[in-house]
Amino acid sequence: MAQESPHFIEKLTTTEAHEKMSPAEKLKEKLEILGTMNSEASEKKGFFTSFYLPFFAALKEGGFMETASNIMYSSSGDEVNKKWLDENQNKVQAFNKWLNEYKWNKE
Repeated sequence: MAQESPHFIEKLTTTEAHEKMSPAEKLKEKLEILGTMNSEASEKKGFFTSFYLPFFAALKEGGFMETASNIMYSSSGDEVNKKWLDENQNKVQAFNKWLNEYKWNKE
């Protein structure tokens, strides 16, 4: 699967629909790939598979990918992104609450 992932990501970035997406939406799509990867099935164990894959899976399961992507992209100064954040303060607050309560893997 590891060899297939870059090709899958490349296909996501070359579709016509993808070209019309905002940068935060493009980031969300790529992060969702991480949310579907199974850290337990990974042949290589390390910091990324032990800590970040479970985090992105929980992020996706909690329905916070869109909010997280917009927050991550907020430093860009993009007006569309700023507007999204302003109009979705309830989602930002829910995400912040979830993040503060998230239990990181300590293995």
